[in-house]
Amino acid sequence: MGSKDHVASPSFTIAREYRSPKLTLKHLDFHRLDDAGIVKHELAEALEDSNTVVAIEWADAVRDILPKVRLTITVNTLSENEREIEIKCSKQLNYLIEGIKHADSDN
Repeated sequence: MGSKDHVASPSFTIAREYRSPKLTLKHLDFHRLDDAGIVKHELAEALEDSNTVVAIEWADAVRDILPKVRLTITVNTLSENEREIEIKCSKQLNYLIEGIKHADSDN
């Protein structure tokens, strides 16, 4: 994105924002919350802003307001040293994962 902001986990602050010349990335982590509370309203506003990319960890607390058109990445722990990554996206967003498909076929 071209942001020069320092990137840190939002685990304890719940939300972090990073700005670049063209886009804003809003990174939210609901790991410790059963209910998103007031942050749910902040998320709803960010989802409506076409200049904001929203990344959400542990999205169960806000599942009811997530857009139908979205990219979902699930990381499953298979063992201490092994993970499985599952990527699902709406057809409108297929272009976002095309690079991943091509990179994988190059190996």
